[in-house]
Amino acid sequence: MRRLSWESAGAFLRSHEAELRSLEGLVQHAAWLAPEGETADLVLEAAAALLGSLGVACEAARGVPPLPPAALGVRVLHQCEALLELLAARALGAEGKWGTLAAWEAGKAALRLTALRRAGGGVLLGDLAPSAGAAGPLAAGAERAERTLAALAAFRRGRALSSLPLELCRPRQPLQARPGGRALLAAETLRALRPVVYCLAVRRAGRRAWGPWLTALAMDLGSDALLRGAPLGPPEAAELRRRRALLVYYLLFSPAYEVAAQPGLHAAAAALRRVPLLGALAERCVETLEGTLSQHSYTTAL
Repeated sequence: MRRLSWESAGAFLRSHEAELRSLEGLVQHAAWLAPEGETADLVLEAAAALLGSLGVACEAARGVPPLPPAALGVRVLHQCEALLELLAARALGAEGKWGTLAAWEAGKAALRLTALRRAGGGVLLGDLAPSAGAAGPLAAGAERAERTLAALAAFRRGRALSSLPLELCRPRQPLQARPGGRALLAAETLRALRPVVYCLAVRRAGRRAWGPWLTALAMDLGSDALLRGAPLGPPEAAELRRRRALLVYYLLFSPAYEVAAQPGLHAAAAALRRVPLLGALAERCVETLEGTLSQHSYTTAL
């Protein structure tokens, strides 16, 4: 009976995935526009977290490609972190929430490192799918064999999500013994721990201090430097380019935002204030942007 219920739930999620995604986007936009400090934004964030988690369940039920449990865990935590931050801010205050956020980020970091270890090394791609570029053709062939076996097992059991152990198809060679393995491990560890270190630094020094900002930037630059000499395949190289492009967003994080971007944005909004409708829209856009940037959960995609 339990197996039948899980299979029915998976079939329902797969058949209604598009509707869930559309509803999730609508609720998220409504949450951005909701007045701060009201009950409405809490209800909308809770609805967005629920719909986002259901979207992750849709991906798991689809099972193409099969996602490891650690990656699914990170995605669910990511969907719920905006709600957690809102609750922590109301219960502990804007300054007291950072301890809770640091613990939440520590859980995500542990899952990321677990995914890295179970994958046998490599670069964690943007969708948290571990690559096999650092491990060479053997790991790449093992990954293809693993996905094939998982698909066949899923088809045989009549469901999309397979519980095939990753270790059945992974090479037993230690990561440190592979070409560039130590550098890859250090780079991915730095990147996984960066949000945790940032939250702890903000808890100690405050968000407007330069120390947390410089620490996070140094960890990202250090991870990038370690990956420069490592053997990377096309997916890993594309992920490295994506990470470098995201470094531009550091200009939007406090305190760099107050120095580099805020004066220009406020000047542009003031210049457009006399234009009917456009002036009000520009002020609202700046207000929404600053409200979004003040939330850690909206800036953790780096």
